[in-house]
Amino acid sequence: MKKCDRPHTLLFRLLVVLILMALPLQGGCTSQMDNTRTGNPASVQSSPQDTENSTLRQIPAIVETVEVDVLESEPLQLSLKVTGNFQDGCKTPLKKEQKQDGMQINVTLYRELPTDTICPTVITPFQETIPLEGGFSRGTYTLDVNGVIVEQTI
Repeated sequence: MKKCDRPHTLLFRLLVVLILMALPLQGGCTSQMDNTRTGNPASVQSSPQDTENSTLRQIPAIVETVEVDVLESEPLQLSLKVTGNFQDGCKTPLKKEQKQDGMQINVTLYRELPTDTICPTVITPFQETIPLEGGFSRGTYTLDVNGVIVEQTI
């Protein structure tokens, strides 16, 4: 039996490879950038300055529940209590797009990340209270928040 064929040597090598593969997951959101002097990739934290020069991708929120709150005001105001998850561990602000067509309100919740950003592979729960834009008259509204549909009579 060769020295490198011993089971404990193979296990040791496998353990070293697994540890080296897991190290990038410890750093959170990072951007891959080439280090032109050494030719080796280097990981750096994404910053707002990096975002301005990178192409952004939208990461949609996975919405689980939506509750509508009617605020006592004139005109009537609505806010949404939304819970859900993101498919990664990057900590970036939640963004909202709202479109209204009569009594139908569509809300899209997402985050923007540079395309070269690498995030830890973990499910990240979120809970947000989101005010809706505009004033609302009395009636029954259908709200679509990332595919979760709620009807609300105000």
